[in-house]
Amino acid sequence: MYKQDTTIENRAINKMAVLLEKYGAEFRDKTSKTDGFPQIDEIEQGWEKLRKQSSEVIGDMVNELMNDVNERELIAKKKRSGGTAGSS
Repeated sequence: MYKQDTTIENRAINKMAVLLEKYGAEFRDKTSKTDGFPQIDEIEQGWEKLRKQSSEVIGDMVNELMNDVNERELIAKKKRSGGTAGSS
């Protein structure tokens, strides 16, 4: 498994790795059987589930990153540097 890390990005990477490993194992298991080979719609459903879960992980990561921003500190730095709130 991946190294435990506390950064937001690495937590997301770890979650994605778990999803991908689980999907791969399930896919290989289902497609290795000679009888009861999955139908295309079953494969597509698994893929859609993986896409949805992946999107949720990415969305959660972006939300965490946004919540990590200290707006007050940024505004204070901007004021100290002589800039105005809307300039870059």
